[in-house]
Amino acid sequence: MDSGRRTSPVRARMVDEALLKGSDISVDTDNHVVTLKGTVTARAGRARAGVVAMKTEGVHRVVNRLTIGAKPKA
Repeated sequence: MDSGRRTSPVRARMVDEALLKGSDISVDTDNHVVTLKGTVTARAGRARAGVVAMKTEGVHRVVNRLTIGAKPKA
């Protein structure tokens, strides 16, 4: 499975997560490593995003660079 095909399932699994509502998360993958960047609204959301990514098939490691705060306004 290539990196692009690993990114989509991670993003899809985060969509329905209540703890991640109002978050702005970018997902990048490289060689079975998922990097999460962006903003979540609470510490629990940061932790949950890491768990969701790690439980995705083909992911061996997660680098969680999420920060806690308000979602940036567009």
